[in-house]
Amino acid sequence: TATENWMCRAVRSGLMTVNFRHQPFTIWINALLVAMLQLVGGAAAVIPSNPAENAIFIFAILFGTLAFAAVQGIIVTVLTTGDPDEIAFRQSLDALNFMMADQHIPQPNREFVRDYFRKSKTMLKRKSYYQLIERCLPS
Repeated sequence: TATENWMCRAVRSGLMTVNFRHQPFTIWINALLVAMLQLVGGAAAVIPSNPAENAIFIFAILFGTLAFAAVQGIIVTVLTTGDPDEIAFRQSLDALNFMMADQHIPQPNREFVRDYFRKSKTMLKRKSYYQLIERCLPS
């Protein structure tokens, strides 16, 4: 029923024995199973039915979660490091904003400086290209 806790449901479904209070490892495995099932949406079409299957299921879900996190990390890394000039510009703009706030520069002046900074973005990018070309030339 809806009012019974997960341990009572586990006893009723045969996942745990009636004397589960004397089997802390079984409680731990089943609690971990309940937590892992939450990672896959709270319910699974096929659920493990004995302690060995529980352990395999837990490790499979854990491995799948770690693999998914690794793939997400790679995607985020590619997206955030794709344009080094854009990253440098944003970092400089952040530093500029912090400096102007720290120095209590009036708001109209801040807006003027930020506008100039944004308009000079293309020029700064081309300047970085010239520096790159100079590094490629023999001394």
